[in-house]
Amino acid sequence: MNPSQLLTLVMLLFIPVDFCFATSIDATWNPNFAPTANGTLVKKNKKKKATEKRNMSLLVPTFVVHGAQPGQQASDAMPGKIDGNGNMVITPGVGLQYKGDNGFLLIGAIVKDCYNDLAGTLQFGRYFELGKTTEWGITMGVYARQTPLSCTYDNFGNKSCISLDNYPYKFSASINNQPVDIIPMPFLTFSTALYKDNDVEIDFKVMGNIVLNEVGFSVPF
Repeated sequence: MNPSQLLTLVMLLFIPVDFCFATSIDATWNPNFAPTANGTLVKKNKKKKATEKRNMSLLVPTFVVHGAQPGQQASDAMPGKIDGNGNMVITPGVGLQYKGDNGFLLIGAIVKDCYNDLAGTLQFGRYFELGKTTEWGITMGVYARQTPLSCTYDNFGNKSCISLDNYPYKFSASINNQPVDIIPMPFLTFSTALYKDNDVEIDFKVMGNIVLNEVGFSVPF
């Protein structure tokens, strides 16, 4: 046997052993891959199923129900009202919700408020499971909005404004010369699954108190 034939034989003996050894090490070391029956590696499917717990949710506010009927002047200034009295008003928006494994709840959202101005809330609290697809929670935070005003101009161009509501428990500020209300506000939350399969979950969600009751949806991801 000449030297080249001997070298070929050695390579044939060691290459399969080395390949099997490398496959075993890679499958153990890299959690993204799994060995198949024939010894090859395939990438694991890391897609999270709806049956697994998801900490983040996309919030989709849709409309608000007022705890007390707005005055006629305030109702007239609500372009998205569903009924004539302004008890229900379309308030489209978007938000995010985080649920910790220990019951911690964090909610942040931006909406177009009843007067079609930007408003937002940031809430901290706790949630409690009532079942596999239903839960409630309690939060405390702030609700910030552009101060709702009705303004008129006289013949000389002088501007005169009156407030459209008299909610007393608020702090007043100004951003870019626009008056802003910062309102400490708690919420009770409730959500339950409307649709759920192995890949998608859509929940009905309500955040409410005596003053505002926001109705919408949440989509865990």
